[in-house]
Amino acid sequence: MALRKKSPKKYSATFLDFAKPLFDRMGIEPNSREGEALLKTCWMVWNAVVFADVGGQPRYLEQLRDPESVHPASRVIVDWLVERKRTRFKTTNWLVGDCSLRQVRGDWRLRIEARAEPTPAEPRLR
Repeated sequence: MALRKKSPKKYSATFLDFAKPLFDRMGIEPNSREGEALLKTCWMVWNAVVFADVGGQPRYLEQLRDPESVHPASRVIVDWLVERKRTRFKTTNWLVGDCSLRQVRGDWRLRIEARAEPTPAEPRLR
């Protein structure tokens, strides 16, 4: 009896697993303006964590967490997403190039463009 190799999880399914609990907790519909903004926030946080943890480029994550430019409620969302990415998706390090939600026969589908991991930043001489 031959064992069947488990197929890898789709990028869209992985990203949906990352983002969906936030939509559920906030009671936001994906097809709303708020849903589009929340999806964009999830996308920005995912990429910022990958750049910080894999690419050695923390500036994007620092910008998302900057208390001078971020509303405290938004900071709570960003921190929750950062923790979720680092604990549940820490070995999934591709970047999100673009993503969008579309409705297909009454179901919402996520279309995602995944990009390669960033290369680690070169150390700077001071």
